[in-house]
Amino acid sequence: TRRSSDLRGYTLMGKYYFLHGQYQESIRCYEQGGISLLTNEELVERNFELGYAYLVSGQLDKVDRYFQTARSIPGDYFKPGNYYHGLLAYYKKQYAEARSSFLQVKDDPRYKDIVPFYLLEIRYLSGEKDSALQEALPSFDSKASLLFRNELHALVAQLYAEKDMPAQALLHQQQYMQGESTVSDQDYLRLGYYQLQLGQYDTALHTLEQIQQADSSWSSSLHALLASASLQTGQFEKARTHLRALIDAAPSDAMREEWAYQLTLLATELDGGEQAYEALRTFQKTYPDTHADIIRQQLVDVAIQLHRYEDAKQLLLTWPSLSFTQQELFQKLSFALGCDKLIGA
Repeated sequence: TRRSSDLRGYTLMGKYYFLHGQYQESIRCYEQGGISLLTNEELVERNFELGYAYLVSGQLDKVDRYFQTARSIPGDYFKPGNYYHGLLAYYKKQYAEARSSFLQVKDDPRYKDIVPFYLLEIRYLSGEKDSALQEALPSFDSKASLLFRNELHALVAQLYAEKDMPAQALLHQQQYMQGESTVSDQDYLRLGYYQLQLGQYDTALHTLEQIQQADSSWSSSLHALLASASLQTGQFEKARTHLRALIDAAPSDAMREEWAYQLTLLATELDGGEQAYEALRTFQKTYPDTHADIIRQQLVDVAIQLHRYEDAKQLLLTWPSLSFTQQELFQKLSFALGCDKLIGA
């Protein structure tokens, strides 16, 4: 058995290393020192410091039991223990447990600037979105710290976006970004999306083009927004480029079909002639049941423009059912044939 003086020495060395930020050494000494000779007060202090050392060392599986001791006994470590226990529970998505701990410390000067934000996020993540928004808005009139206020703007922007209120979402997203020293690409993506929703197409395009490297998980969203903004501003070649990227990266066959359809319509608008006809025929062969009537109508129109009257006639004759559109196209074809005969005569 180790002597009492040895055990006490390990505990003292654990404290020394902790105070000097040498957390791995602190863990080693505290664990070797054990708890048999500690008073209740010393045990709480040791457990809090050991839990904190495990936390900053990234050994999260060993943290909770030490903070549990600190948060359960009134004293100097009661509130720090609750704060770090709440933080750990929050990141484990144990929101009820996190809320319980954070409520113990929300008015403590050490935590009052950040804990209210965590409590609001817990409301949001727990599905209490309306109450989270109602509680968040008055906070902008308080003397909250810059960190809390800025993060709050980001949360409120998200809440307004989910309520389909882009003007308010845009305002808070802009205020959040103005307060950040480094703005992420995803922040630009959100900002551009809100601008696009509000019809600020040139501004949205400029915003979205600030993004240098799209993460693979949201690159499709970026290309979709860029394609939309490019179309709205008449920059059709840019739109074509982004639509092609969308087709290549489409996560499902249904989305690939839709983007291919948009690209085909764009080709019809921009290229005309044989290129448009081939694009429409390719789409029809690849996706025969997708937007079938619209594609067939476009094909007949382009065929007539190219004087491919037999092709136009065959397309009309294979139309599944006689419709008003089909009758109009027959009249258009007859008129074109008549004009050609007159010119030829």
